[in-house]
Amino acid sequence: MGTGSNENESRKERWFFALATFDEEPVDGDNRQYVTLDSLAEDGLYLLRELPLRYLGRYVDELPPQLLLLRCLRADFSRHTKEPEGANFLWLRVLVSAQSDGDGVPAEVVQYADEVEVPTVWINRFEPVGRGFVDHWEFLTEIRYTQPSTPSLVAGVLDHAMRDADFVSVGVFDVGQGSCSAILDEACSPRVYYDLGWPANFNGKSRPAHKPGILDFGRAAPVIISHWDMDHWAFAIEGMKYDRAELAMRPVWKDEALHRVWIAPNPRKTGHPVGPFLQSLLWALEYEELMPGINALQLLPDDLTYIDLTWGRLEVCEPPAGVEPNRNNTGLALWVYGPENQMMLLTGDADFNCIAGLSAKRRRRLVGMVVPHHGARVTATDVPKPAFHEDGYAVVSVGGPNVYGHPKQDAINSYLAKRWNVRYTKRRRPCQYCEDGRPHGNIRMLFDENPPFGTCNGFGYDSICLHPVSLEFEEIEELE
Repeated sequence: MGTGSNENESRKERWFFALATFDEEPVDGDNRQYVTLDSLAEDGLYLLRELPLRYLGRYVDELPPQLLLLRCLRADFSRHTKEPEGANFLWLRVLVSAQSDGDGVPAEVVQYADEVEVPTVWINRFEPVGRGFVDHWEFLTEIRYTQPSTPSLVAGVLDHAMRDADFVSVGVFDVGQGSCSAILDEACSPRVYYDLGWPANFNGKSRPAHKPGILDFGRAAPVIISHWDMDHWAFAIEGMKYDRAELAMRPVWKDEALHRVWIAPNPRKTGHPVGPFLQSLLWALEYEELMPGINALQLLPDDLTYIDLTWGRLEVCEPPAGVEPNRNNTGLALWVYGPENQMMLLTGDADFNCIAGLSAKRRRRLVGMVVPHHGARVTATDVPKPAFHEDGYAVVSVGGPNVYGHPKQDAINSYLAKRWNVRYTKRRRPCQYCEDGRPHGNIRMLFDENPPFGTCNGFGYDSICLHPVSLEFEEIEELE
């Protein structure tokens, strides 16, 4: 099969192998659900077969565009193919075209990076795939050059990153409808990132007007990925513009994003297959050798429960009995310790009932948190209380407007009922430290009342500085 089109020739249609995943959350307002199709061109699969497995992360970038990320209405999808029972994913072979054949399913092309356009293509054929393709894809995507990391290595990396950090605080970046936080030092410089997210083009209106230079701090701070949803890691994408001539796209990665340690759960832990887009990132991270024998990708063992750090704890989330495991509720939560036995919690997309540390008897006092899943609905009875009367901050990493209607008012009500002060990254305001007073919704949660505040120090052009949110604990009655 051909590997691409001629310079002045456009493809009229193209076959893809697609991993269809069914959204569990409807779009707000019309109660519609979508299906995401993470797709690899059929001729692209044949090209991958010819590449040396050890260097896929290098050579994939040199191929013509082979990937396609689509989104279509679940009702349209279900008219053409039967949904699986007991699973929220399905492998298919689909024929994609720039035009409908009369009965095709319209699908939006999903793009990240800075792309805001939402092109439309048509899926004109849906066919089942054989076991041969599934076996071959699992062979290609087996993580064979990255052994599961060890708790001692992970603790060493994270503790080394925090060495000599004074006045530790938690920063929550305004990335629109996505998630990106960091553990900051006294100069507001990230020492450890927790997620590195950015919204898709269908949530493009939620993005800040000036893209923050999150990685422009001159140090390769490690990244903890709470789970593998793209809005929690897509800031690593430099570009992925849709090529209309090829009916496909090719992600380009930011070198500064890859050249650091990524600590994450095994993406196959819950049995959900890894799609082509995520796999292309995993190949790139596997190929990125930071030092002899250690590459950028550090996946945690499946049987891990937590790792204690000198400055906190990394905890593996576990859903309670009766709740189906998925990527959201089996991710990583992060506890950050402060002075006077205070602590903060970063949840990713996991509900509170999946974080065992919340139910354990704690000697430390919870004073701040980044709430789950951009303010999505949570189990209200499991929302924790702040340690001090009406003086804990609950930050919602959310962008508006977004198609999911986040944050949900009943979730916000549950935080207010427990007497949290709720703050939103979507509420942007002019920044006195940034060039031209550029607005952003970055939030900094502090343990101490008056730590040194790092001004932009040259980073103002990228809207880096974080507005301080002071947590004042003196003469405040502790809740029982």
